[in-house]
Amino acid sequence: MYVAESKRLTHQGAKKIMTTAVDMANQAGIAISCAIVDAGGHMILLERMDGGRFHTVHSCTTKAVCAASNRRPTTARGAAGQDLDVSHAIGLALAAGPERWTAMEGGVPVPGRLICASPRRLSSRSG
Repeated sequence: MYVAESKRLTHQGAKKIMTTAVDMANQAGIAISCAIVDAGGHMILLERMDGGRFHTVHSCTTKAVCAASNRRPTTARGAAGQDLDVSHAIGLALAAGPERWTAMEGGVPVPGRLICASPRRLSSRSG
């Protein structure tokens, strides 16, 4: 067979995920940016809450794309779970493209898709 069936996140599903992420941020008392991308890293939804810093739009989008591409949460660990030193992490970002790979935590794959809530963890209340 040359064609495979796959499930994909609908626009309504992405909106539900976005609503949940924004609600969690409101409960935590922080302003976030949130990006939801498809399996190819293409944007489905992007929101920046009032008070969210402008640079978080880029960082959350990069986390979303990276987690979707790797099909695992973004982290400072390599594919085999090893710690990455700074030069290795920078090298990976340069090789993949700085908008396609990051070692910052916060990107989380969701069955073939991804939500990135914030450059900080939602539990953080510090500025």
